[in-house]
Amino acid sequence: MNTHVVVTRFNEDVDWVQKINHPVTIYDKQKCRINVGQDAWSDLSFIVDNYHNLPDKILCLHGNEMSYHNDHEGWYIANNLNWNLDYVNVNTRKHGEQYFSRIYDFEDNERFYRKSFDLWMVPSWHDMFGDDLVMPDTLTFIGYGQFLVSKKLILRHPVNFYRRLLNWLETTNIDREMYVGNPRLFNRSISYVSSRMVEYCWHYIFTGDPEEKVVDFLL
Repeated sequence: MNTHVVVTRFNEDVDWVQKINHPVTIYDKQKCRINVGQDAWSDLSFIVDNYHNLPDKILCLHGNEMSYHNDHEGWYIANNLNWNLDYVNVNTRKHGEQYFSRIYDFEDNERFYRKSFDLWMVPSWHDMFGDDLVMPDTLTFIGYGQFLVSKKLILRHPVNFYRRLLNWLETTNIDREMYVGNPRLFNRSISYVSSRMVEYCWHYIFTGDPEEKVVDFLL
């Protein structure tokens, strides 16, 4: 089995990746051609750049060796992962499932960003996915954007599907539109809204199921 680990860093110390027993690609967001979309941009870039020569399995991790949304260090997850799975979120289960829904929708603020399904997903869905994904009424997800995915599931969509989504991350103005904090403090590279919109959809993109399944991922 051909495996690969994709790590997104901003200013974290990533010396820990040397403990990983798999090939690793590091996306340094301070050196990338554009700093938007957080880790979603890196993961999409890897898929687009390697679409015709993808490894059998890809594990996408953040640059922190350990984080509040991890139960284990990143290298431990990579080295003890059940790589036979086709898709699984590798973050902690302590925070439980999260829901983003039109059915129970309400407008709220999150770190100075207006937030609701109708504000985020509804107006942007076609720009993100065209007619290739039907917008569900509810997305159920674990969150935090670290996951294992197989080549088989990635290839459910053509490369232009991922190019479209990558282009949306690079050009969308939704982060500014949803920001209600001090305008002088707005920083597009934070991509607080756009990156989370992709994060909430990873499982739906790859599996076609809007409800993310809780699966054990360590051997």
